[in-house]
Amino acid sequence: MQQIEFKRDITSTITQRLREERRFIQVIIGPRQVGKTTAIHQALKEISIPHHYAAADLPAPPPFEWISRQWESARMKLKDKSEAILVLDEVQKIFDWSTEVKRLWDEDTRKGDNIKVVILGSSALLIQKGLNESLAGRFEVIRFSHWSYKECRDCFGWALDKFIYFGGYPGAAVLIDDEKRWAQYVRDSLIETAISKDVLLLNRVEKPALLRQLFVLAKADKIIAIEVKSGKKRTSLSGLAKFAERYKPFKTLVVGSSGIEVEKFLETDIEAWFQK
Repeated sequence: MQQIEFKRDITSTITQRLREERRFIQVIIGPRQVGKTTAIHQALKEISIPHHYAAADLPAPPPFEWISRQWESARMKLKDKSEAILVLDEVQKIFDWSTEVKRLWDEDTRKGDNIKVVILGSSALLIQKGLNESLAGRFEVIRFSHWSYKECRDCFGWALDKFIYFGGYPGAAVLIDDEKRWAQYVRDSLIETAISKDVLLLNRVEKPALLRQLFVLAKADKIIAIEVKSGKKRTSLSGLAKFAERYKPFKTLVVGSSGIEVEKFLETDIEAWFQK
């Protein structure tokens, strides 16, 4: 399968934000290997504003002063220009990064320097920690999720069953004809990298090997309970009913037999389900 540069719908949101007046730091959060870096470069190419891109995703986290050096490079782009863009990728790897970003952002605001700042990060917890501690009121979040069924269908021509089986990681799509190789890529390049580079940076872990066997799915302030029905006759109380009774979800959805069609559910943007 040939690798295709596909422009996701969310890229238009990024482009629009960068064309607006400088108001907030734009924070793009999402898992690894879903196209965040590709999307920001597509947006930068489309708007043609002078920019500086720098990535802190190195074997060892860069020193604290790395941030100010990149900021100065962006300021150099302002010479004879009315605006410039600074993109800091995986900056959450640097200890106390948000304090330095706040200092430099506020300094530009006082001086009237029109530098628009974009922060990309694959560790939502580390990014959110920095945002809450130092950057309150100075940022907007753009959530960059796994590829949807609609995107995989439009880009790769996948049918529903193929999307359900292989999931929404575009980088692995070229390997699906060799399932063993695909599985190894997902394990080594996606799962292991997320654990070793993101999760283990949060806290000391006594037994990392056991952590690698643990997976948790969570949603911050709202819960949607979803039941996928196969059409078989129920012989006991619905799991959805039990869950709703205990956790009082924001909404309950039934997908499949006598509910929302599976294809429609996967085509719909996730945020739509969180609307009343």
